[in-house]
Amino acid sequence: MLCTFLVQPALAQREFYHWYFGNRGAFRLQPGGPPAGVSGSVMNTQEGCASVADKHGNLLLYTNGEAIWDRTNTLIPLSGLGGSGSATQGSLIVRQPGSQTRYYVFAVEAVEQWTSGPNVAGFRYGVVDMSLRNGLGGMAGPSGVRVPLPPNNHAAEQVLAVRQANGVDYWIVVHGGNTNAYFAFPLTAAGLGTVPVVSQVGAVRQEGGFTASGCAKASPDGTQLAAAFYRSHFELLDFDPATGQVSNARRLDAYVPPSLGQTAYGVEFSPDGTKLYLTGGYQSLLQGVYQLDLTNNFACVKVDPYTTGAPYTGLQLGPDGRIYTAVCTGPGIDVITEPDRPGAACGFRTRAVVLPTGYVVFGITNFPTPDFLAPRHVALQGATRVCTGEPAAFGCVASGAAVVSWDFGDGAVEPAGTTRTVHLYTRPGRYLVGVTVADTAGAVLRAYHPVWVRAAPVVDLGPGEQEACAERPLVLDARQPDSVAVRWSDGSMTPTLTVTTSGTYWVEVRTPGGCRAADTVRVTVRPCIVPNIITPDGDGLNDTFVLRGLEPGIWTLRVFNRWGRLVNQTTQYRNEWQAHGQPAGVYYYELLSPRTGQRLKGTVEVVR
Repeated sequence: MLCTFLVQPALAQREFYHWYFGNRGAFRLQPGGPPAGVSGSVMNTQEGCASVADKHGNLLLYTNGEAIWDRTNTLIPLSGLGGSGSATQGSLIVRQPGSQTRYYVFAVEAVEQWTSGPNVAGFRYGVVDMSLRNGLGGMAGPSGVRVPLPPNNHAAEQVLAVRQANGVDYWIVVHGGNTNAYFAFPLTAAGLGTVPVVSQVGAVRQEGGFTASGCAKASPDGTQLAAAFYRSHFELLDFDPATGQVSNARRLDAYVPPSLGQTAYGVEFSPDGTKLYLTGGYQSLLQGVYQLDLTNNFACVKVDPYTTGAPYTGLQLGPDGRIYTAVCTGPGIDVITEPDRPGAACGFRTRAVVLPTGYVVFGITNFPTPDFLAPRHVALQGATRVCTGEPAAFGCVASGAAVVSWDFGDGAVEPAGTTRTVHLYTRPGRYLVGVTVADTAGAVLRAYHPVWVRAAPVVDLGPGEQEACAERPLVLDARQPDSVAVRWSDGSMTPTLTVTTSGTYWVEVRTPGGCRAADTVRVTVRPCIVPNIITPDGDGLNDTFVLRGLEPGIWTLRVFNRWGRLVNQTTQYRNEWQAHGQPAGVYYYELLSPRTGQRLKGTVEVVR
């Protein structure tokens, strides 16, 4: 059984704590607190913005696709990229795999830049090395390097980064202009590959009608793409993070209001990939924010609070698992706090981020996806009901987990465990299993899982090797409370089993709740001769009480006279009793096997 528990989202990758956008607008995420507005940005851009911080959450760079600024809000020399701050998703900053200092800064042109000939802006990049300029960063080579895009070098207004299936490298995905081709370039420790994976699928992004504008995003697991074709429609596509191939384009016209599709602009996935959020707006056609439930027949519902529409444009999923949405020319940012939840439960909050200076124009900060997300779900695998003495297996599924600790609720803990563990409960009851997951950035998630432990039955047939007398059969006893079922190896279901022949015998007992226990014995049956007379006269014949067929040293012997008084008791009897000091007469004996509980009783006459 797989039980999934939603837990409070945690900040996992602090590289994406700083958001810079619009006309001098900026804010930063804070662990354990609300986002805080930031002053000091010198960037003025309509869209096409990106930023990045270090692993501690300190700002490093920001860009509008035209130039790059450092953390002191100073323009980095020779950082002209050749892109446009008017492109919908016109820029992106991605740290090169395997490096702690090199950052690729990508830019694409705006549709109004499209020209023919050698001056096509297209798709360009530069590399910033943070070890230069005393840690402020400098260009590691020429900036604005153009990447060819057949057939005309035009690029649509989107650039996105999707983590490859190996969990290390990226696909840098752009769309060609006046074509339906997606280009996926590998970004690895060796740099940006020059040979893209080309997928011709879906609609053409063209200059006429401005369908080259509009956002495109990847789902956090990297298996889907969503695309807005501005003032036309939305599409949902499949993406293969192993190959970079895009396929299976589906238009969403049938599921969204016509006016929303006709003004399509923003798209973003929920952290679990089950919801797709859409925005649309053009001039007076203000649509707002809509949620499309991808697991519920594409049910579409408006989730922002404005009944007459609002100028929502860009959407961006943050490392805290929330979606931040741009309100055109607004002084604040609205937030979807629980985007995995359907409809109004998604927790739409207006003006959740207040900007001390500046404002959003159209676009909001563009980040890679999905690897910066902290795990928002912890799944505990295993039965919710177990029996005492039965191994209870638990498994924790959470991406990016570096440290896992377990608390089993019965006083036992596993402080430095792995994602899979096994625990034995010795007492029945209800326990709450807790798992704590910490990632490499120090983010912590906790989840809890109730477990009901039922009492297992107990059955004990004695030692695994036993012997019995053919003349006096061995009775194996597995008596249980009335509600417990008993089944023997011969198929019988009685509380006891009488053994008359040598062999292996087993029993299984099972409670109504399914808890079971079993035991197995090997019984050797042989003829046994217990004498009924001894003559302790010293002639060496029949002087002692000799048990033939019974293993010596196993049995306890007790002897009573005719008045019932105990006259002898010997543990681990070895055939040595000769009625020393006792008169002639009849005596009563009892033989007990401590290993099996078997008792043999009778009389023996002492003749002198």
